[in-house]
Amino acid sequence: MRVALFTPLPPERSGIADYAALLLPALRERCEIAPVKRGSKRPPRGVDLSVYQIGNNPEAHGWIVDALRRTPGVVVLHDFVLHHLVSGITLGRGDREGYLDALERDGGLVARLLGYAVMEKRIPPLWENRAEDFPLAGEVLALATGLVVHSRYVRDRARASGFEGPIWIVPHPAFPVPQLSPAGVAGNPLFASFGNVNASKRIPQLLESFARVREEASPVIAAHLVQRAEESQR
Repeated sequence: MRVALFTPLPPERSGIADYAALLLPALRERCEIAPVKRGSKRPPRGVDLSVYQIGNNPEAHGWIVDALRRTPGVVVLHDFVLHHLVSGITLGRGDREGYLDALERDGGLVARLLGYAVMEKRIPPLWENRAEDFPLAGEVLALATGLVVHSRYVRDRARASGFEGPIWIVPHPAFPVPQLSPAGVAGNPLFASFGNVNASKRIPQLLESFARVREEASPVIAAHLVQRAEESQR
């Protein structure tokens, strides 16, 4: 079988690009992979199947959605919530109606009106605080001839959205951990955020939360330590 694989690949800064690079050698042992150049809108000639890796990053996956629109195929759906992706390939390209149509498909007229309010800057962008309410996966599901997902959760969300095609649950692979020396970072407790530092990581909000916890918890902790010290002297 000859398969056209539409996917981001390194050096793109994408977790799915890294995933695809690690997966490709195993795929090539089982089928012929037809190379698809980034930005291509059609699969190469003579392929038996087109597979599209879809995540929530418009820079990495916008061109893949464009290709899927021309040639439906099997979608590897890494995220069910695709609001950032859809807003990027609609509003980000000046397609206001495309964004409003996607919202209306998910949430009816109320969602469409919310979209107008976002564009008029009356309310915060929905992708910042209500993406889960409006995942905007409808177009991708409508174009997919089948889905590969990594969890029962995504399968169930797709079924609840009306997808009737075949779905295969393929757990996310666990690759061998490379031998690395740990970074000398101190802290007790120690918090970390992994991956690309972008808006979806909500780093400013996390820092604000930690500051509030520290401010509100410090008097309680101090009182507890004093109590423990008094008890130990009795």
